[in-house]
Amino acid sequence: MKGHLLDEERANRIYDKLALARLLAKRKIADNGCWLFTGSLSRGYGKIGYQGTLWRVHRLAVKLLKPNEFKEYLQYNNTLTCPNKHCFNPDHVYSGTQSNNVQDSVKLGTHAFASKTHCNKGHLLPEDRKCKICDKANQAFQSLFRVR
Repeated sequence: MKGHLLDEERANRIYDKLALARLLAKRKIADNGCWLFTGSLSRGYGKIGYQGTLWRVHRLAVKLLKPNEFKEYLQYNNTLTCPNKHCFNPDHVYSGTQSNNVQDSVKLGTHAFASKTHCNKGHLLPEDRKCKICDKANQAFQSLFRVR
């Protein structure tokens, strides 16, 4: 039984080395240190097959190059200094949340609503992007239904 586990671990290490070689073969290094993926892109992100599923290449790069730092449950986002979605340099990626990623995209001006200047009711949005008029109206409406 023990020999079987060692064979499986060895096979996984070999598979990972081959996957890394395939990944790095699709890398073009830019002047700013970005590792630009030259393979298939989906919505701007590099994608590659690994263990029977498609992975985003920046996530797979962290798994293969920094396995001690990789956590399956975390999201991996490009840093603010690297807005290239198809960059997979693990030094240009950080572990974070979806909220972190949205905040980054708003700061970079790449979020879908980053250029939005008015709320859905037509009120001008302040810098924090929250309509004060609508918030006040919503609070007043919700207060009608609070149990006292």
